[in-house]
Amino acid sequence: LIVELSQYVYACTHLDLTEQARLASVDIIKREAARSTKPFFITGDLNAEPHDEPITRLGDDFQILNDTTQPTFPASEPDICIDYILVSKGSGSARVRRSKVLIKLI
Repeated sequence: LIVELSQYVYACTHLDLTEQARLASVDIIKREAARSTKPFFITGDLNAEPHDEPITRLGDDFQILNDTTQPTFPASEPDICIDYILVSKGSGSARVRRSKVLIKLI
């Protein structure tokens, strides 16, 4: 999902479970972000940990805004981070005012 608003572009995704498909999706995300002259936000379940290649490749063009030390998966007892909020580099100053991971009670 990509939505262009007056001051920025917002995108949301849920990447595949396979590494090959995630990397292909990263290429699409980067290509779409490069087309924009506005700050480009991407959020979602990227099915990758902070040190995994899809995230490090996104890090070439995006700044991660969420705290990657705060686990987001699995929902009942999170112990890894796979969910992200990123903004395109060079978009000016963006900062997180507050964040919280909601734990799903099963």
